[in-house]
Amino acid sequence: MSTLHVIRLRGPWEYVVEARFLAAADRAAGATESTSDLPLPGRAAMPACWANSLGPDFRGRVSYRRPFGKPTGITPAERIWLVCDGADPQASLTLNDEPLGTIDGPASPAEFDVTDRLRERNVLVAIVESADRAGGLTGEVRLEIRES
Repeated sequence: MSTLHVIRLRGPWEYVVEARFLAAADRAAGATESTSDLPLPGRAAMPACWANSLGPDFRGRVSYRRPFGKPTGITPAERIWLVCDGADPQASLTLNDEPLGTIDGPASPAEFDVTDRLRERNVLVAIVESADRAGGLTGEVRLEIRES
């Protein structure tokens, strides 16, 4: 397959902090996360580590959301792939509330044929969580139109 066109989904992405993971001492005592006193929602361009927006010491679960339109002019011989070059430490992806799969690390790209799942308006959601370091969608996220 050859790639005919690339649409980068760099930004803006909206993010919402869903949980803050507690310090190691609290986790050792049995506590795992807090959903109170969370950072406010915001916007970010991807690829990025949340250290830039939430601070280098933040540990938790962050939901990133990116709306986009369906590419036009696609022929029956072309397929649309969603490609993500990596997440740190990992991310779960959904497209229009349907699970796509996971990205398992910053050096583990993932790609999904989304041709038949796309609508006129779409929403891609990536949920990233990390208990031991800052994280995020650290690789390029893009649509690739490929000849089949």
